[in-house]
Amino acid sequence: MSATIYILGIVLQAVAGIVAVMQLRFAPRRLPWLLIAVSSLLIVARRSATLGQFMRTNRELASAEVLTLIISFVFFLGVLLMSRMFRETREAEKAVLTAFAYNRSLIEASLDPLVTIGPDGTITDVNSATEKATGLTRQALIGTNFADYFTDPQKARAGYIKVFEEGQVQDYGLELKHTDGSSIPVLYNASVYKDDEGHVTGVFAAARDITELRKAESALQESLKEKEVLLKEIHHRVKNNLMVVASIINLQSGMVDDSAVRVMMDECRKRIQVMSLIHNKLYRSSDLARINFREYADDLLTDLVRSYEGYHDGIAIAKDIGDFFFDIDTTIPLGLIVNELFSNAMKHAFPADMQGTITVKLERRPDRYELSVTDDGVGFPEDLDFTQTESLGMQLVVTLAEQLEGSIELIRDRGTTFRLAFGQEQDR
Repeated sequence: MSATIYILGIVLQAVAGIVAVMQLRFAPRRLPWLLIAVSSLLIVARRSATLGQFMRTNRELASAEVLTLIISFVFFLGVLLMSRMFRETREAEKAVLTAFAYNRSLIEASLDPLVTIGPDGTITDVNSATEKATGLTRQALIGTNFADYFTDPQKARAGYIKVFEEGQVQDYGLELKHTDGSSIPVLYNASVYKDDEGHVTGVFAAARDITELRKAESALQESLKEKEVLLKEIHHRVKNNLMVVASIINLQSGMVDDSAVRVMMDECRKRIQVMSLIHNKLYRSSDLARINFREYADDLLTDLVRSYEGYHDGIAIAKDIGDFFFDIDTTIPLGLIVNELFSNAMKHAFPADMQGTITVKLERRPDRYELSVTDDGVGFPEDLDFTQTESLGMQLVVTLAEQLEGSIELIRDRGTTFRLAFGQEQDR
């Protein structure tokens, strides 16, 4: 029995030495395991050398031998425990290294420059896209100031401070410098990152190269300019053609003896001039889609007053029109309606030398716009329905109101008011 225990002590010590030798292959710190392996093997060698003598004498185990056996057993258990702990540590380290490699691969997979920045504004890490964009290596970039790599360092620093204050920035425009002297326009998106306790430890920033976007925008702007020039030329030619038609009508009316026909041709000429004036406004405007109706109405009424000079000099003109903007499909009908109602008032509201005022007003209501033409003359005949009259002018007013999807009403109160209600303005 004593010999068996003696041999068991040798076996335990030998196993401990073998385990220590195996750990030497993987341990990052090999010296402790080397000392364990050497000491274990020396003890095995000594006890093996005395094993023959011990068995020949067949003596009982001395207390020192028992103590040595206990120490060997404890040593064996300690080696196994250390081996298990080391294996778990090694697996944890491997998992950390795997996660780090995965995260690093994600960062490197990005085609955009990615940077992590410390609280003091120094770069703590970059990806290869950043190296390519700046012309510097990762080692050269780490530890340097983030703002130094932009054409406007002050703006870059302000953006970095803004991230810490607000938690993030989006589409922050900067120019990233390269060591060859060139630069690229970028939009930076950045946000803070925190530790396990929620404390901000730095900023993660990504830059999107917008060089191609800038080129596309520039090309689009050039294309728009070309189309704008073309559209202006179209409006100019339409205006000229309408003026030619108006001039032909004017010349033709001079050859007509019938005064009624001349009046009809003169009214036709004025309607053409109303449309010509709109195209002239668009030709001279920076906005080819919408027209400032107040400016247009000012010019229109000025032309109408001029056309009636000598016809009736005792009539005053009042205007109350806000800065409302309409497209050409709305402005032309409105202009023609103003022309017809103003002309009707000039010809019929003030007989003989009667003096008075014609007021043109355009105002905005919560759900619509109202255009009104008012005179304080003799009033519209009570027995006449303006929607059923044979007058071409009144027929045009009703038709154009329908074209605007609006409604027009006649108010007989101390003169005459025609009020047109129509749809919403095209706001700027």
